[in-house]
Amino acid sequence: MFGRAPTGPPLAWSWADQQLHTARNYWVVTADPTGRPHARPLWGYWTAPALLFSTASRTLANVRANPRASVHLESGSDVVIVEGRADVAVDSAELHAFVATYNRKYGASLAVHGQQVGDDKHGDGGVVVVHAEVVYAWQRSVETATKWRFPAPA
Repeated sequence: MFGRAPTGPPLAWSWADQQLHTARNYWVVTADPTGRPHARPLWGYWTAPALLFSTASRTLANVRANPRASVHLESGSDVVIVEGRADVAVDSAELHAFVATYNRKYGASLAVHGQQVGDDKHGDGGVVVVHAEVVYAWQRSVETATKWRFPAPA
């Protein structure tokens, strides 16, 4: 899993879940159709077992072409990495729920415009949902490395 077996006790899921909930910035990694990696820090929120974020960047086009994604938190000491399958949300109720939660978390003013989100005047972004398949975490060293698996979404 990590090159060598962890020697410390496994981390509690509650710790990783809390890190994902309280993070402000999420480093989202996707790949374009040629496989070239694309990493961007984005705002979003965690609702186990998925991370949701909005973007109008190349990330959105990448997800449409290749649904594999990895999300990392900022810390190199308290590490949480989510790997999974991403899709673009189009359901109106899901988009409105995203906007309400996002605006509350960040003090933002996103609004839903059809199947897109954006500022109050226009929507130019999509909402991406990364469904966690595996989450890796460790604190300060890989001795506490822990791995959780999640079932694929239906």
